[in-house]
Amino acid sequence: DTFSADGWLKTGDTGFIHEGNLYIAGREKEMIIINGLNYYPYDLERVLEAEDGKLFGLTKTAAVSVPDNNNGEELIIFVQYRGSEPQFAGIAEQVRKAIMKHFGLVVKAVVPVSRIPKTTSGKLQRRKLAEEYLSKKAPAANKISQYSTYVQLIQQEITALFGITDIQTDV
Repeated sequence: DTFSADGWLKTGDTGFIHEGNLYIAGREKEMIIINGLNYYPYDLERVLEAEDGKLFGLTKTAAVSVPDNNNGEELIIFVQYRGSEPQFAGIAEQVRKAIMKHFGLVVKAVVPVSRIPKTTSGKLQRRKLAEEYLSKKAPAANKISQYSTYVQLIQQEITALFGITDIQTDV
């Protein structure tokens, strides 16, 4: 169908009308849906930019979701990075903490990439990164995933928010 039931042309864009003006907010295909909640990738990217503008500046990060094993989605963050992998661990930790703090989301993997692909008009090609990650092609072949770090981060947040220190895990 080219048109929605109420007469709008289906372009794949998402947006809203405010005071008679149409604002384009993003693309339906790029929407990240985790636990039934919708997140725009650029909202996640802007939080990282606010965290450290030099390290996570505009178009130096890309947030995507990929299918998990339970019919849901997992969050992956790509970071443009050209240093060594051991030095990247601190950056990955900073990304995980910022996303957990602002959105309460666990980042499945923080992936260093030498560049974030863009279209000829400068838009981030998030789907391309997700497809490369899933197919295990470069640049995603060197992805860094630290499950135990997630658990520790969640435990720290629970302790900070609720004062609970005796947290049992099966990890």
